[in-house]
Amino acid sequence: MFADEEQLLAQIRRSPHDYQLRLVYADALLARGDERGEYTALQVQLHVEHGKRPPEWHARMRELERHKSAWVEELGCGGFSAVWWRCGLPYELIGSVETFIANHEVLTRLPIVSIKLAQDARGLAALAALPGLAFIEEITLPRDTPSRHELGRGFIVDPLPRAELAALCASHNLGALRKLSFDDHALSEDTADVVGSSGVLARLEALSFKQITGTALERALAGKPLPRLKELVISNSQLREAGGRALASCAMPVLHHLALESAQLIEGAPLLLGSRNLATVQTLRIKRDQLIDDGAVGKSPHPRALREVSIAHTVVETKSVIALAGGGAMPFADLVTLELQQCSIEDAGAVALAKSTRFPRFAKLDLSSNRLTRDGVIAFAAPEAIPTLTSLGIAYNSFPSGTFQEEMEIDGATGMQMGIRSVEVPLGMDVIHSWFADRPRLRVF
Repeated sequence: MFADEEQLLAQIRRSPHDYQLRLVYADALLARGDERGEYTALQVQLHVEHGKRPPEWHARMRELERHKSAWVEELGCGGFSAVWWRCGLPYELIGSVETFIANHEVLTRLPIVSIKLAQDARGLAALAALPGLAFIEEITLPRDTPSRHELGRGFIVDPLPRAELAALCASHNLGALRKLSFDDHALSEDTADVVGSSGVLARLEALSFKQITGTALERALAGKPLPRLKELVISNSQLREAGGRALASCAMPVLHHLALESAQLIEGAPLLLGSRNLATVQTLRIKRDQLIDDGAVGKSPHPRALREVSIAHTVVETKSVIALAGGGAMPFADLVTLELQQCSIEDAGAVALAKSTRFPRFAKLDLSSNRLTRDGVIAFAAPEAIPTLTSLGIAYNSFPSGTFQEEMEIDGATGMQMGIRSVEVPLGMDVIHSWFADRPRLRVF
């Protein structure tokens, strides 16, 4: 370690997103012949200057990255299960609470901004007392212990202990915290109120839950405003009506990104999709769900900032698509991309979208893997059908050709040949493309 390295690291730790400081650090490393200086400079270049790099650039990066394990040891991070780098220095550490406590000086010496705790929350109160936590912007909390199997009950997962969770939420060392993630079953219905009563969520810009019930979410959010929250992600959960109510009842005035994956919103959809919390959302992603929303998002006066909507592997009622296309008076002025893949949408929904005048900036529409026939797709062939549209996905829908071919029928269990069956051949894309002869600028795939 050179004379000024500690001073430079301290400056970078105080300003972890100042790339000029990192270039100064890179020059100091190069001056002593340390290849980590070159690696730092190249990573800063990659982070700041987006775009393609020549093959030799990537080859040199691969050569330098072979030294990472030695650099990890040199910087005192060898005890952690994983170390992630950004712009030449570690920025995220993954390990047990015990490892973080044993190596606490790393948090005060290096520009670590993210920590992910492994599956053991014992000692969380001691971690909360570490001064180095004051620089951490992102924390991922685990469940208390690995899942275990109990006879007659299946796999059991313990949530975070109340006392440990309360100590962390009450810590005075969370001033820099911007993102908090709760991993599988980390919050239960019995412990979620600890978070709700602490006020820790009010300072966050990003929040993530995995495997949480609607009741637990309701107790965690507690109907309190989240004035800084820009990003909310919930996955593999069981939200239902209680979860929809929880998301609708607490004000999120600057929410920009909302993602729900396998969240089982179902009957909670009308509460969320019709709420004021969608007023500022620009990106909405829903995957593997069932939306019983009665057209709430289309009828609501609130979701007007939407730029991208992506709904996939989700049952969406055709009447909801019709409501989205024409159920409200105000247009979706900023909506550019709408993806509705594998959503069981029928022709009536596609026709309604094609005739809609609510999307003045609409450019990309993906209706792949639905229940559309020629009648639903041909509606987009007219030049007046969403004239701004440049990309239309219609693959894996039903386009019968009236032509049949014979193929061998195989028993799936035995692999035995069962006989010959007649199968209708779908239309080729060349035929489908011919429907859009009057729209040469529309890419159909």
